[in-house]
Amino acid sequence: MDGGSLRNAIPREALAVIVVSADGKKAFLDEFNNRKADILKEYHTIEPDMAIALEENPLPPR
Repeated sequence: MDGGSLRNAIPREALAVIVVSADGKKAFLDEFNNRKADILKEYHTIEPDMAIALEENPLPPR
């Protein structure tokens, strides 16, 4: 996770790398989309341009 370096500031952007097994992918995506919708709904009045994105990437070579 990376969301800025100042302990007393709210970062403008943040990111996290999450590894999910192939068997758990559908459940993870379902839960992600549900939580994303809840967060966007809760904050839409004060953060109308908030974006939450998920990007699939291959695992790096070992």
